Amino acid sequence: MVLAAATVTLRSTALTGGMRSVALVTGTTTITTVTTRLVRPVVFA
Repeated sequence: MVLAAATVTLRSTALTGGMRSVALVTGTTTITTVTTRLVRPVVFA
């Protein structure tokens, strides 16, 4: 019973961590894309 509870806790923690990582990567990619879109016309103008 304890093992099952620990497994569930570990799994939910891993899932939360995974979601956080995905959100971080998505956010970073979005910021990079937006920055590139804003900077590129200025650089090439």
